[in-house]
Amino acid sequence: MIPLIVGAIAGALAMRTLQRTLPRNLPRTVSTASVGTVKAKLREASISGLTTLEHSSAKLRQHLSETQEQVEPAIAVANPASDSQPAQRESEA
Repeated sequence: MIPLIVGAIAGALAMRTLQRTLPRNLPRTVSTASVGTVKAKLREASISGLTTLEHSSAKLRQHLSETQEQVEPAIAVANPASDSQPAQRESEA
């Protein structure tokens, strides 16, 4: 997401600088090639940002599942009385 934002800001600053440096009597048109280049760079930046977001969410998902697996055995060990009660009931019956 950050590369997308940085790319948009850089593009805006480049356009503003280009507009200020051009003489006033020239028409302010941008060639199709430069527009295509800007689009390609912006597309690459957005793909990069989305890929980074995808990888970070996958890492977070993996971390949370590992944490959940560690918490469940700790809960079972903390409550050993709950495991012994069904065994006592079966022996009484």
